[in-house]
Amino acid sequence: MGGFPYGCHRCKESFDSKEEQLNHMNYEHIRCGFCKEWLDSGLEILQHEAEYHNCCEDCQEDFNSYNDLRQHMHVHLPRDKQCFGCTRMFESYSAMLIHLEAGNCKTTMANLDFDAQECFQHKKYIVEGYKEMLRTQTRDSYRVGLGWNAYSRLWECGGCNKDFSDKAAGLAHSSSPIHDPKPYKCPGCGTLFKTLSALVQHVESDHCGATVSPPGPIWKLLNYLGNRVSQG
Repeated sequence: MGGFPYGCHRCKESFDSKEEQLNHMNYEHIRCGFCKEWLDSGLEILQHEAEYHNCCEDCQEDFNSYNDLRQHMHVHLPRDKQCFGCTRMFESYSAMLIHLEAGNCKTTMANLDFDAQECFQHKKYIVEGYKEMLRTQTRDSYRVGLGWNAYSRLWECGGCNKDFSDKAAGLAHSSSPIHDPKPYKCPGCGTLFKTLSALVQHVESDHCGATVSPPGPIWKLLNYLGNRVSQG
């Protein structure tokens, strides 16, 4: 081999010219389009771009943050979770619970609250002191009112003191779930949530040690809800 050899920094093979080196790199290795790092296979480049550049391994779309990528990945999940009350299929348990909470099926958010507190695992995912609220289905009683502020001459939310010039807009805000309590807690990290769907979405996201897999309390809750809803 004449002259100074050009080496491949990936596999340490040497070449007589820069042209041979570049041809080898282009045919035997793959370069990341984001940071220009060389990798050895298509699988490696997909894994590298997903881990370091928030790029989807399935469709190669890139995102500004890892959280945005995680949210996007739901579109590629198989719809293998059947609704507890009908034949519709969903990609996750949380998506199915949102469907149920909206009252589009055999149950409502109030009924799900009631069933959740009836489950023998309730102490692991319901905040102490809120079981009675869920049992009596009095979530609405925690919503605040709207008052007239004579000084500012504006309508004022009793929960956050936000001002409204339009009474209808103020009533829509103050009577919405925005000020609802957070009766649910993650059994893994203790984060609080207003609804079952939000709790399950958090658990499905792998943010902490909690899981929807057996034999965890969320798995037992989902099985209990499935039996209650299907029985009508």
